Amino acid sequence: MSGLNLYGNHRGGTSIVRALPEAVVRGYSDRFILADPQEDRAARLAREVEERFPFVRPTALRVTGQQALSSAGEDDTLVIAMDTVTDTRETLRLRGRRRASFQIVGRGPGGYGGVRLALQGTLLPGDHETEGGVDLLLSTLLATSRSASSRELTIDPLAAATLRPLRELATRQTVRHLAERDRDPSDLSLGPLSLAFGPTAYPLVTATSDAGDRHGHRRDLALGLAARVRRPADREAARGFAVVAVVVPEADLIQFFTIRRSAAGRLSVAAVTELSPPPPRVAASPAVFTD
Repeated sequence: MSGLNLYGNHRGGTSIVRALPEAVVRGYSDRFILADPQEDRAARLAREVEERFPFVRPTALRVTGQQALSSAGEDDTLVIAMDTVTDTRETLRLRGRRRASFQIVGRGPGGYGGVRLALQGTLLPGDHETEGGVDLLLSTLLATSRSASSRELTIDPLAAATLRPLRELATRQTVRHLAERDRDPSDLSLGPLSLAFGPTAYPLVTATSDAGDRHGHRRDLALGLAARVRRPADREAARGFAVVAVVVPEADLIQFFTIRRSAAGRLSVAAVTELSPPPPRVAASPAVFTD
């Protein structure tokens, strides 16, 4: 039976542990590995796991997620809520054929005025389309941002109040996917990837575009991909329908097209949100993403 491995034991990892229902944890083996390179984080959260779920055997490791993979069973499930996009991407790349759920929250360029978002996903063995899209998306997010701890994003009370509900939203998606451990990617709640800019998460699809492509081409690409997305059962999510991330790798640019579906079934672009590095001569804060 698959065991749980939680990599990243700060705000994101703690949120996940506190949201996990007992019934979900009982669906896995009693082996529960917690890993974080910062002093006492894994040990502290392991004590909380033991208190909440006395039927499991938590093991605390003071190592990175990449290093912790050597302690994971081949059939174990990974849950990744690490401090940086780099660590998240590299751990996903090294996971082998293990199932992995991950989540990231943060803000785009522009300091406290930058757009806030939460990204959540689950990679299953053999789902190469989602895996490739996630790797490209994380690599481009990495190019637009810099490493930072979640404390930097939440030291300001207003920023903390904005990010907390996004983290909780991503956590709920992660917990849902952990409960849906026998489902295929397309049958997961909101699909294998989801994105939120506010109180509602939407199914997320990724695509690539060349730097020379016009806006109209990217818009049509987004609408075409959204037409293949299964309509969510959740009424609020269905109203927004989906987000398509069009990635332009050579420009380090991501354009998030929010797609809406009318009562008649017609798709349209409701909004376009861009993430890209600030121009070199412009004094603007880069994006920051963390757990």
